[in-house]
Amino acid sequence: MDAQSNIGPMGIPGITPLPDGIAGSACDGNSDCGSGQCLTTLGPAFGGASEVAVDGYCSGPCMTNDDCGAGGTCSGAFPGLGGVGATPGRCLKACETGGDCREGYRCVTALGMAVEGALGMPDPTGGLLGGSGCEPKPKVDELEDGVVGKPCSNHADCGDGRCQRTGMPLEYAGGYCTGACLEDADCGAGASCTPPVGGGAGTCHLNCESDDDCREGYRCRTNVGLRQCIPGAPALGEGIVGNPCKDDAACGGVPMSCAASLSNDDAPGGYCSTTCGDDSDCGPGGACVGRIGGAFADILGTTGTCYRTCADDAECRDGYTCGRPPTTGFAPAASQDVCFVGSAASEAVAPTEDEDAGTE
Repeated sequence: MDAQSNIGPMGIPGITPLPDGIAGSACDGNSDCGSGQCLTTLGPAFGGASEVAVDGYCSGPCMTNDDCGAGGTCSGAFPGLGGVGATPGRCLKACETGGDCREGYRCVTALGMAVEGALGMPDPTGGLLGGSGCEPKPKVDELEDGVVGKPCSNHADCGDGRCQRTGMPLEYAGGYCTGACLEDADCGAGASCTPPVGGGAGTCHLNCESDDDCREGYRCRTNVGLRQCIPGAPALGEGIVGNPCKDDAACGGVPMSCAASLSNDDAPGGYCSTTCGDDSDCGPGGACVGRIGGAFADILGTTGTCYRTCADDAECRDGYTCGRPPTTGFAPAASQDVCFVGSAASEAVAPTEDEDAGTE
């Protein structure tokens, strides 16, 4: 029986399902793909560059797995709200591991994230946008030992890699040799492969155990579970965080460390702080609050704020209270009490009516 066209929702053109066993198969032309197309390039549904589809790749539009035939999966389809805004996905060969894919391909989630290996990550959508499918492996640089993390002024300084100088919002002081990777081995000895946000290859970073392992302008941070040298300002000194200040010099000279406000509240007398990636940025007695981590750490940089830790209000100076400051957006809540400008502090320093009357 001939395949029937499925009528798509709210203006989506009718979709003719692929025959069984066709999705992801090699092809020389459209005639090899039944009702589908023979693709020569294929990119992740979300983010990442398109890669050459080795020996061709049979695919087609879809709204459900049924549109992809047996052995196929519909990746990236969005049903919309009540049919409004519905967007078709594309058919991929279904997989659970890389062993289910042919040579030159790997198994990834609908977001383009690898399901295994150094870049393996669980699908944060829980399969909402489709199951795992086979996509072309991104190109990697296969760097020699000792290249990653070296200073550089151009790509030639980095062998087969590239010279990273900027990467909003991060500035790579003196340049930073890196490269594209799928496994730690692609980065050479002493370096590791950081997963990307979305599809594509990862990025090589120098491994570290402490700041002493990183050159000036870089800090040893936990980045997607890996300790790596990435751009970062010097840490605050011991006993500095939370001190009153009028300028950065009062906070040890770390740039932009004298904060006039915290969490959109004025900071009475100034507050020694800095942006942070983890508690080590804040010095002894400090805590990094509101830092967005996980796969976003390298892209978003130091997203937290340093606060002085405390056990009760008595350990905070006038105008501040001991507790958990508010956070916004995706920023996680504080895991311990810190000195911050809260409602209790505002009430404690607000003048009373009698005090107001006494000043007249």
